[in-house]
Amino acid sequence: VLFRSLPQMQALRAGYEGGPAFKNAVLVKRPSEDAALFRDKLINVAALPICKAVVDEIVDIVYENEPSRHPAFLTQNRADAGVPDWFESFCEDADLNGNSFTAVMEKTASMCGIEGWAWIFVDLPEIKNKNNRPYLSVCTAESVIDWTIYTELGRDYFEYLKVIEYQDFESTIIKVWYAGDQQNPTYCERYCLGPDQMNNQDVEVSPDSVYSLPMGIPIPVVQVQARQDQRRSDLGVSDLTEALDVQRELLKLEAEAYDSVRFSKPMIRAA
Repeated sequence: VLFRSLPQMQALRAGYEGGPAFKNAVLVKRPSEDAALFRDKLINVAALPICKAVVDEIVDIVYENEPSRHPAFLTQNRADAGVPDWFESFCEDADLNGNSFTAVMEKTASMCGIEGWAWIFVDLPEIKNKNNRPYLSVCTAESVIDWTIYTELGRDYFEYLKVIEYQDFESTIIKVWYAGDQQNPTYCERYCLGPDQMNNQDVEVSPDSVYSLPMGIPIPVVQVQARQDQRRSDLGVSDLTEALDVQRELLKLEAEAYDSVRFSKPMIRAA
């Protein structure tokens, strides 16, 4: 499902970010068009930031007022178990990069608005205190490339998850999560793959490291969705489905207008 959606996700991301990536994806050089003139058009034609305005406006309205939170949401039965020592520190720096819990959730909301969904991984140490506490790590939708879910008593659980932790031209780091059961803990395999291993599916690879979580803990991930897909509960719907088409067409019209003005100058001077 993800690989079928990946080109669309990249187009939605380019529409939100704008700039050269979006222009190059929309504007196509005609066979008879001079290369220098086409580059001039890419530089000077402006792309209206419609997609960015849609997502940012929704997020700004949702987070216009600071959310009110209570640590009772950390317990399964919503019972008030008191305020943990680390909770205040967590709210002030949720990702250990200086971003508050609200700032992390705003970022997540923007990512969901663009691509339809995002992923939040939670590191929950076995022994919690003020200096050793949970923190969040946010991943884009395309970072999780495969997953399976199972349903128990009407609730969905992740049974398997494959995550691209890091990727460049030389290597790709992949984590594969397997959910535990009553006899086995949840565990994770970490692979560091080179270009040859990534491009050849017949090559067998072994994990560089394997680590397990304490018994009873599921895969520590939450899927956050902008709007739930009506056909599948584990997919979301982007807020930019229609806005991206509008932004594309407006850029094409701007480019046509720019060409018309540019080519009309010699005719005006000749007249």
